[in-house]
Amino acid sequence: MNASIMPLRAAFLILLSALSSLAQNADPVSTVPSAALVPAPNSPYSIGVQTQAIASGDFNGDGLPDLVVVNGTLSFTLTILLATRDGEFVPAPGNQLSVGEVGSVALAVADFNGDGILDIASLGQLALTIFVGDGQGGFSPTPFSPIDIYALGLFGSDAIGVGDFNGDGNPDLVIVDLDTAGDVLVLLGDGKGNFSPAPGSPTHTGQAAKGVAVADFNMDGHLDVAITYGTANQVGILLGDGMGRLSPDPKGPFPTGDYPLAIVPGDFNGDGKPDLAVVNWSQGTMSVLLGDGTGGFVPGPDTNIAPDYISVESLAVGDMDGDGILDLVLPGGNKSAGLAVLLGDGKGGFEVSASGPLPGMPLALTLADFNGDGRLDVATVDYSEGTVSVYLGAQSAESSLTLTASENPTTSVPVALSVVAHTSGFRAPTGTVTIRDGSNVVATGNLVDGAARFRAQFTAGEHTLVAVYLGDARTTGSASPPLTINVTDVPRRRRR
Repeated sequence: MNASIMPLRAAFLILLSALSSLAQNADPVSTVPSAALVPAPNSPYSIGVQTQAIASGDFNGDGLPDLVVVNGTLSFTLTILLATRDGEFVPAPGNQLSVGEVGSVALAVADFNGDGILDIASLGQLALTIFVGDGQGGFSPTPFSPIDIYALGLFGSDAIGVGDFNGDGNPDLVIVDLDTAGDVLVLLGDGKGNFSPAPGSPTHTGQAAKGVAVADFNMDGHLDVAITYGTANQVGILLGDGMGRLSPDPKGPFPTGDYPLAIVPGDFNGDGKPDLAVVNWSQGTMSVLLGDGTGGFVPGPDTNIAPDYISVESLAVGDMDGDGILDLVLPGGNKSAGLAVLLGDGKGGFEVSASGPLPGMPLALTLADFNGDGRLDVATVDYSEGTVSVYLGAQSAESSLTLTASENPTTSVPVALSVVAHTSGFRAPTGTVTIRDGSNVVATGNLVDGAARFRAQFTAGEHTLVAVYLGDARTTGSASPPLTINVTDVPRRRRR
């Protein structure tokens, strides 16, 4: 056998033995959901020119969330993709819906006509179209569509939210104005697919609005609205009265970073009160606003998400790593950024996942369990490529090890050894790593933030070292490539 193959074969046998022992003692219940994201079969899917918005919902009643995607330039189309159990998507019957020149820049999904089947609200800058579902993945526009939102007082919009603002059990819509007047329009649904302006709507804010989020921020039982004011570097809160009226929160507005855009609500510090996460378009940062449950907010830890994310127009929230703490997923602003997962610490802070961003240039995204395996998945649209990419939550992440040693080791000085564990998952690997010199164990210790350091003494001569990691509940085991060190014997000084 070739001598150069021997260290690799030895490393493989060591890893095989270690992983076999781990498998015999593994507890399958301890597997943590969403340890990594992997491309779904046949992803990405070609949709058409300039895909720019995406939403998810179970459109055919099979228990799996499906996708609706916007694409087009002068004339817009909605494409419906139905999910399958293996993570693939197939076109729905009559899967393309024409929105025409009224355009579509944002989507909302809910049962607008009360038949137990999800419908779609497609928002253009000056018009709103409601498509009612047939329960099989097909849709048709309501007779009164499109709704002229310009005639209702808005001068352009690209953000929409859904919620029951008047407490009648029917989903309503809120649309924000891009114009400097900053009007906010609430449309009340009648449960039959029809909408009409709420009393006193639209509400005048005086600031051009960019993003919208819906939650009960003052915890009075009525839904409220949070809006990003891009040019003012603020988030405004409009409090609902339970009848569809909105009024400015006297405690606001609240400062953010430079040009806030995308915004999502969630309890990020675990106190049971709704908070807000906001992406600041011009800085590549994210502002966290921690709610006090009365409509007030205080700044939480800011998160630097790097300059590549300065054009982020979308943000999604969900527990990606199964630790019971909300995380954030956002698309990057260019191809070097890709799709990033920010892990929550339960105190309102976030950190970029250990795996780093996924490749691509996603513009918008949606989170759901598309293949029904209990783990969150991600679907994104790439504006320039005209595609939809789907990433499935994996049961476990892959690991790899790098082993390094201090140079020019001698028998008189302990060798400094360092192991770094890389992962395709969100969290840095934990657990035990062992360094072997052939069949001898040189050192054993635990990974801390995915790394471990040791000092070991060796006899003179050549030593082939391998680091072995047994894995943890999230991450598979692995072995490092063999590392050869030549230890020099230090001559003793002669006595005089």
